[in-house]
Amino acid sequence: MNKQFLWTVTAIYAAGMLLGVLLFHSPSMSKGYMEKYGAEHERYLKIFKSEMFKAYEERPDLYPPQGHFKEDVEFVEHYVSRPEFIAEEHRIFWFVEFMKVLNSGVFIAYLAGLIGKPMLKFLDDSIQQIKSSFEEAAKARREAQEKRAAAQAKMSEWSAKEAKIQEESESTVARHLAKIHEEAENAQALLKKQTEDRKQAELYVAARAIKTELVNEALRKLEERYKNELTLEKLNSNVDRFTTLMDRLS
Repeated sequence: MNKQFLWTVTAIYAAGMLLGVLLFHSPSMSKGYMEKYGAEHERYLKIFKSEMFKAYEERPDLYPPQGHFKEDVEFVEHYVSRPEFIAEEHRIFWFVEFMKVLNSGVFIAYLAGLIGKPMLKFLDDSIQQIKSSFEEAAKARREAQEKRAAAQAKMSEWSAKEAKIQEESESTVARHLAKIHEEAENAQALLKKQTEDRKQAELYVAARAIKTELVNEALRKLEERYKNELTLEKLNSNVDRFTTLMDRLS
């Protein structure tokens, strides 16, 4: 600690104490007041410090003054209302307050002299740590904002991709449905054509069977006629009829 600073603080403290004594004299009742009101002041202190009076001050409703105690209470109220007592109380109060301020100031000055530099270094380090914490917090906040912005961008991009995928899926489904409908229509048309072709084939087979049956019947009858009719003219007539019938059936 700097000796010059120590002597300066000590001198200020001594001057402050001297000033307090000159202004406020002492922290007790003055000699002149005690010479004039000493007996009354002793009685006041005795009553004021008694347990009964303390209980009365704390709970006046539970401890109402009665008898001799009532006289003591009235005496105290009358005593503390005197201007001389009030002046003494004010003087003592300001003396005590002045000395509190003086002692606190000197204590702080001595403390600053003793631990001034270490304290300043500690405060500088603490301030630097706080600044570093603020900078780290600001950096973390910026990084969080950047990550949130990137996430929002990805979400927006994914939303666009999702909409595109959905659109392409709907288009693909629509194409497949159209192709399925087309294939179904083609299948129905093919089935209908096959049914018609099969019907025509069956009709053709039936017609051929009928024609074959008719031809066989005609040949049989012709053979019978050949057997029964011996003349050449009838035979030629039957051949002409058979030829005509074959032409009609074909």
